[in-house]
Amino acid sequence: MKTLRAVIIVFGTALGTGNLCATPRAGQPHIPTIHTQLTDIRLAIEIYRGKHKSEYPASLDALAQFAYKYLDFGQLLLKEGDLIDPWGEPITYETDGEGWYIVRSSGPDKVMGTADDAIQGWPPEYVAEARRKAKETPAVVRQETNAVPKATTKTTWSFFGAKKTPSNRIPVTGGQSSTESAETENTPWKLPLLIGLIAFAGAITAWRFRKKG
Repeated sequence: MKTLRAVIIVFGTALGTGNLCATPRAGQPHIPTIHTQLTDIRLAIEIYRGKHKSEYPASLDALAQFAYKYLDFGQLLLKEGDLIDPWGEPITYETDGEGWYIVRSSGPDKVMGTADDAIQGWPPEYVAEARRKAKETPAVVRQETNAVPKATTKTTWSFFGAKKTPSNRIPVTGGQSSTESAETENTPWKLPLLIGLIAFAGAITAWRFRKKG
């Protein structure tokens, strides 16, 4: 009975762990990435300041000239592409040179100054005010045409489930909130099931050997 209980626990743990690994984050998939990216840029800014008499870089170009060459624990502070956000837009930078600075991504809607902007900087109260102002404007998508095509998706299948990719998007007019859907919608049950079955088979094998012994 104890061995059977252990088998059930192992199976359930493996199944749950596999499900966590296989299930994508809800909402925008790049949000954790951009916050890590902005944190790396902030680190480079602070190191630059320490090397330049407590002055912040005047621009991201000035920061790049420094950070693309400066080694920190054997690694470059920044590299090519680190000043472009995950949506392909340049990260912006504002500063007064010594008291405050802001680094900002325009976010999934690619429009600066809207609610989905990612913002970091110093001091905290200045950053909080910048975020508050951004949230006053709903996130929008750039309007290229007045036509509103029907949204369609293309589905491809693999062992790990279905992957749905939008083949076109419904444009959002200015003033409408953007609810950009996740880029993919996965069916995550096959991977955790495989992990669970492997763990279950291993546990049964161990139980049989123990019983024979």
